[in-house]
Amino acid sequence: MSPSAPPRRLEPALLLCLFLAAMDTTIVGTLLPVIRQQLGQPELYAWLVSGFMACMALTGPLAGALADRCGARLPLNLALLLFLAGSLLGTLTHSMLWLIVARALQGLGAGMLIVLSYAALAQLHPAQRGLAQTRISMVWGAAAMLGPLAGWLISQYTSWRLAFALNLPLGLLCLLALQHPALAQAARRGVRLDPAAQVGFGLLIGACMLLLSAMTHPVASWLLQLEGMLGAAGLALLIWRVRQQPESSPLPQAFLHNPNLRTSLLQVALYASITLVPLLPAFSGPQAGNRIGLLVLAGAAGMVLASARCGKRIADWGYRRPLLLGNLLLLLGIGWQAGWPASAHWMGWVLAEAMIGCGMGLVAAASVVLAQSSARPEHVARHTAAIQLARNVGAAIGLHALVALQPWLTTPALPALASALLPLLVLLLFSAVLGTHLPRQYGQLAPVCDH
Repeated sequence: MSPSAPPRRLEPALLLCLFLAAMDTTIVGTLLPVIRQQLGQPELYAWLVSGFMACMALTGPLAGALADRCGARLPLNLALLLFLAGSLLGTLTHSMLWLIVARALQGLGAGMLIVLSYAALAQLHPAQRGLAQTRISMVWGAAAMLGPLAGWLISQYTSWRLAFALNLPLGLLCLLALQHPALAQAARRGVRLDPAAQVGFGLLIGACMLLLSAMTHPVASWLLQLEGMLGAAGLALLIWRVRQQPESSPLPQAFLHNPNLRTSLLQVALYASITLVPLLPAFSGPQAGNRIGLLVLAGAAGMVLASARCGKRIADWGYRRPLLLGNLLLLLGIGWQAGWPASAHWMGWVLAEAMIGCGMGLVAAASVVLAQSSARPEHVARHTAAIQLARNVGAAIGLHALVALQPWLTTPALPALASALLPLLVLLLFSAVLGTHLPRQYGQLAPVCDH
């Protein structure tokens, strides 16, 4: 092995980090009824999911900035320590409030781990980013399928604390495996980190995520007012710092001027649609659990297969073809579900979800490679973080919109379902139009400056 070649253990360790973070987004949802029954305080248990998502959105941009500034190894260590601290607290706690704190710590670590895994793999293998996305999508697919299954098995045969305890040995293994200088070689000392801008951005995103949660969870009026004031203060601080140092903006300035912004919009549409689908009112009755399981399986399988194909062929396909085809499949899948009668056979919903999964795989793989290829080497992690932020915000919007619309979606007549999906169709059409302006061939997108 040449001195410049990264050791073989780094890639499996990075993928394991991503797997741990991805599993934590799926496994706990299955355990929520058991946790609520044992710990009580049912008015708080929804924050086990909302708190995790909000914290995950907060740390991604900071992780990207740190990785571009000092390499991936230091922020990876920090992310793993946060994730392990949350897992340890979740294993030991007997209080719902402390379990929410544990999930918040896990969310802070998971948000960093996802961004850093993507960015580190791209920096270690800059000529094989498509293949890296194939492996990443396989990890997400495995987590989507294994997370609910593992959660169900844990709830049936052991304590829910095992879901937190299993992270400890695996996280420590990752921590040991990632102590290699290759992960610090990507440091670019010229990239400035503006703490004030990061704080302002964090306050803004945190307030937005909490206000989204307030749509579906009871929140005191004084807390809503506080969130609004913190969000406004964060926005003012962010604008002031970006005007002073535009190159240190938490959201790269290039996203306002090149197709990366369109990629972000694609991700918002994608995750909003994926979040809305699994709990649609067609899945009711005694076999609802089995049907939802098949739905998740179909979507995950479609995502993995399409993403693997895209990752291997993106050098031949370019950016435009997979993004347009992915948007077309998303449009067909969501349109199918919007018009599928509730009394018709439920396999129609599963086939539509498989179509949506294929569209997701194509869009996700192509858009991440697009964002990373449009970045200079010192900005790869920040571009990756921006895409992950768009995904997190889109997922939060979809989740809370679903809960808010549930009283209408559970009625026998489903015109409300078509109305709920109509904005997604419009957004996907808009994304498809934007995709027509992308380069046909891979490599035609020149890296741009972020100021």
